[in-house]
Formats: sequence, structure tokens, C-alpha cells
Amino acid sequence: MRIWCLLTGVLLGVLVLQLRAPEVDGQLFSVFDPACGNWTLIECQVRKKLCKGVAQLFETGAGPVKSAFDCADALGIPKMRVIAVIGEAFKSGQPETIIDLMFDEVQIQTALRRCILNATGLLGEGGETIDRLAMAAKARVTLYKDPSMAAAVAAAAKTCPHPENLKYSEMVSCLKTACMHGATIDPEDPFGTKKKCKNKKDKKCKKKRH
Repeated sequence: MRIWCLLTGVLLGVLVLQLRAPEVDGQLFSVFDPACGNWTLIECQVRKKLCKGVAQLFETGAGPVKSAFDCADALGIPKMRVIAVIGEAFKSGQPETIIDLMFDEVQIQTALRRCILNATGLLGEGGETIDRLAMAAKARVTLYKDPSMAAAVAAAAKTCPHPENLKYSEMVSCLKTACMHGATIDPEDPFGTKKKCKNKKDKKCKKKRH
């Protein structure tokens, strides 16, 4: 019975793996995110992780939740409206969509986005656009650890389509794609293990050496 359960588990695991990441030329690729292109599944996930900082361009130093709370409070909107959608936004991996999920009314959504953009210094002149130059400058500072990645995002800040109703979550998606393509990683060492192991005091490296 145990052997049968084990075999069933293995078969299900193989089936899920095939559905999630089909094999092409001996490598696994993601089929769910077009931004991944022909990258291996691991490489794509590493690039996504490196580019998480892109969303921070549209946040105050306190983070997306506090930004939403502050602007909701400023507009007289109950904080429960924010709390109700936090889980959904983070579960999707897109905390920048908190405002998008709060209301169906375009006017209220736009007012909240305008408030957040103003707080982050990215609101354009007249209050109806996103300041692309400010966004590019902020990208260079926020992503300074990887110059090529910062340059790619800064360039995309000038070319990504301008979202309607200041829906900056769409801008974030465009910038993240540019960031993923501009990120510098070693295909043979996507997790940067070699660099980390230059530090002899690193416990993880010591374990790997034994």
C-alpha cells in the first residue's frame, strides 16, 4: 500500500511539473509569464526576485500598505477598505495593486493614486500624469547595486505606455519586464552562490565545502 501511495505521489509530481514548466531543448521554461521568454524557470524566478525593488519606486519609505493607509486617511476613506484587499494584493505578488482592488469607482481610484504619486514625488505637473524624469532618476538610485538593471528601468521609464487614470500598477509591470531583461546574472550560478562564498565566515558556504 505504501509503495502504491509513493508511486502515485511521484506520478502526480511529474504531471504537475510538466504542466507548470514544459521541457524544451532539455531545459525548463515558465509558460505563465511572457516576460520570462526563453529563460529557464530558475533563471526567470531569480530575475523576478532581483526586480522586486521596482515596485518600491511607487512607495513611500514606509511601504505599500502604509502608503495606502495614509492616502485613504487623507481622503476620508475607512482603513478597513485597505485591510480588506491587502491579502489579495500580496498573494498575487503585486502589492502595488492595493489601490486597484479597493474600489470600482474610477474617480476614487484616481484620487488615491494621485495622493500616493504625490507622496512619492512621481506626480507629474497638473496632477494627471506620472513624472517620467523623476521616475527614471529614482530608478537609478533605488537599483544602484546593478547599474545595467538600473539603466534598463530608467530607459523604460521614458518609453512605457502611460496608464489611464494614473494606474501606476501597469507602469510597474512594464518596468519590471525591462528590469528582468536588464538584470545581470550568471546563468551557471543564478543564485550568486560563488559570490556569497567569497566570505569565508558564511555558514552556508562552510556547509557546502564539507
